Amino acid sequence: MVVDRVSYRDGRVASTAHNTGFVPATAFLNATLVKMVSDVSLPAKIVVFPTKKPRVLAHLTPTGPGFSFQYTFDDQMGICNGRLPDTTFVYRLPFAPSQPSTILYPATHKRPKSGQMPIRFALPGSPPARAARAGMVANIKQDSNKGSRRVNYKDSNWIVIFHEDGTYAWYNHLRQNGAAVQIGQYVGAGQRLGYSGRTSKSWEPLRGFCVAYPSEPKALEHSVLSQTDSLQTGYLTTGQILPAK
Repeated sequence: MVVDRVSYRDGRVASTAHNTGFVPATAFLNATLVKMVSDVSLPAKIVVFPTKKPRVLAHLTPTGPGFSFQYTFDDQMGICNGRLPDTTFVYRLPFAPSQPSTILYPATHKRPKSGQMPIRFALPGSPPARAARAGMVANIKQDSNKGSRRVNYKDSNWIVIFHEDGTYAWYNHLRQNGAAVQIGQYVGAGQRLGYSGRTSKSWEPLRGFCVAYPSEPKALEHSVLSQTDSLQTGYLTTGQILPAK
């Protein structure tokens, strides 16, 4: 989301947002106004769909001399409308293990958590990332070649898939330039997304995976049911060993 403002000669200001992506986003706008009024109630929560041109979020108009303003802006992927995700949907594993793999750090299914804290799988053989659920490729980062115990989590490479129920999944710890898909592409469940790497805080072949949904004030993690083999589904647990396929 690209945020900007347009200033007019009479002192009016227009706050704008431009969604240049392929999936909807929610803008959160607030402002401290001195001798100014807004044409929308603040704080405001506004859904911004992908468009070719920016859209106006609010007009701020002076009511007298000595006016001023300060505004804050945040945004989230998806439509933040209080809708909860489908808890009955069963996800595939985010890879097809060629060897037995172990779950290192699972997400809790007892309550939602703020932020994206991925489940981490130890992956012998470094199998490629595969879509756990069908959706739209919303974002890709693949420029990092850093990986060790000491580097920053921002050094990870990842792919984000947006789902039809408004949730989205992060696939982390991918190889530099290892994406096999493009932003805006629709992918089916089980489709190859990219190739494994040891980026970010990764000293062994790992897969980070997290499903989240838009919420206020921050997106919430959504623990999901997973199909671990042809017969079993359930929540993943620390130390659980997943069979090879």
